[in-house]
Amino acid sequence: THCTLKMQSPGIFVVGACFLSLSLFVDASSSPRLTLSTPSSSLRLGSYHIDPHSITVSGVSAGGYMAVQLHVAYSSMMRGAAITAGGPFYCANDNVAVALSSCMKDPALIVVSELVTVTHTTAAEGFIDALKNLADDRVYLFSGTKDSVVHPGVVQKLQEYYSHFVDDANILTKYDFPAEHAWITHNFGNACSFLGSPYMNNCDYDLG
Repeated sequence: THCTLKMQSPGIFVVGACFLSLSLFVDASSSPRLTLSTPSSSLRLGSYHIDPHSITVSGVSAGGYMAVQLHVAYSSMMRGAAITAGGPFYCANDNVAVALSSCMKDPALIVVSELVTVTHTTAAEGFIDALKNLADDRVYLFSGTKDSVVHPGVVQKLQEYYSHFVDDANILTKYDFPAEHAWITHNFGNACSFLGSPYMNNCDYDLG
């Protein structure tokens, strides 16, 4: 799947294969309920007992960037994030040229200290949740050594960014696996080194 995403306040623009998922632990004994619905009542989904302290977000490429945005902006609702081929919060500075250069191909241009400052300012102004919520979250970061779309250094910049807010002991990374730009699976998809649709590669590795 290809997609183009643009977010504002804070904003980010990224292009690539987009996969985004939320992990919700269903607990029949908990009282909070989550109702998922569409504008059409005829397509309304059911209500489920959700443990509000077990929600995580994950994504690859554009979905990875979106997952970071969600994790940081709504940290009071999240317990962690798993990011493949994604970069720091507000990486693109709402600028398409930056998104297609620094945030994909030239991570040396990503100034993490500036993004950290923007994050603090955005939280102080009340546009995102309190950053203290991130401290005990768990973060998993993956980048394949053969990724030709998002430079592995971009994900390493994300690690540097997260280290300002998340306990280093809770950040797990995998940077030494010979995978292309894709959602990595244990037994489904294209060859591990293949670049192309549906951007799911069989690398005999359980990324989930």
